[in-house]
Amino acid sequence: MNRDQIVEAFRHPEPSAGSVELQRRIAETMTAAVVDVAGSLPDCDERNAFIDFCRRAQWAANTAALRTKAGAWTDPAEAQEADVPAGPERTVSEDGVVRLGLAGAFHRATGERPDFETRLDTPPGTYRRIVFRFRVHHGGWNRVPSRNQNLFWFARDRHADLFGFGVARGPGGPPQVFYRTDWGVKHTDKQRVVERYLMQAGETYDVRFDFDAGGGRIVLALADSSGAEVMRAIGKPNIDQIPFSAGQKVAVGFGFRGDYDNEPAQPGWVWSDLVVELEPAG
Repeated sequence: MNRDQIVEAFRHPEPSAGSVELQRRIAETMTAAVVDVAGSLPDCDERNAFIDFCRRAQWAANTAALRTKAGAWTDPAEAQEADVPAGPERTVSEDGVVRLGLAGAFHRATGERPDFETRLDTPPGTYRRIVFRFRVHHGGWNRVPSRNQNLFWFARDRHADLFGFGVARGPGGPPQVFYRTDWGVKHTDKQRVVERYLMQAGETYDVRFDFDAGGGRIVLALADSSGAEVMRAIGKPNIDQIPFSAGQKVAVGFGFRGDYDNEPAQPGWVWSDLVVELEPAG
């Protein structure tokens, strides 16, 4: 694939079928290429800019391919400008991996709309692993910065079957990022995994929450805008497989409503580019 082909693939807001196929090939091969090239560059602003550019290009390729397959193209820039999230996406690969997602900036927390919650249609089956990836822009600490600031809430239908409930605490002390997890037990009995880390106001983080039931491991990782991992918190699931019956869905939520003193609203925070991957068991 030469330079002119790549330029043409990203030229038009609404891609042709040929462009979509080329974008898919770029998405499949870009990660390995970026790792090789970035590894050969010195740790400097140019390297960070290269990684950021490639991340944005790969997101654009994935978004274009998903939306065109779904038959309803929406330009991501237009969706973000209007602050109206695009509809949920769902694809199933040949090896049975289910990919769900919300592209673009699907929630910008404001006083009128402090939180966001939805359910994503999930094919029935038994899965061994579910991985959540998204971006969050830190819009600033509450005036009492030691209070909780919500990062995410992921569950099967309801809180009882909780993949993860992620929270950050600020410089009011002690700064930390933690999550609760566990299925089939009440909230106060769910395990709490804590890591000492102070998230920076104004920074945008890539978040990965990897709930590997089959492998017996949970990993929450944050990377800063340069792509460098800055925090990792490791836990252990209390289940070894993830069953979904017909009608059950992946539930996702972001931001606090501000109903409680220790859960203040978070105006200025932005969540974007959610991808959820479920790997089948067996």
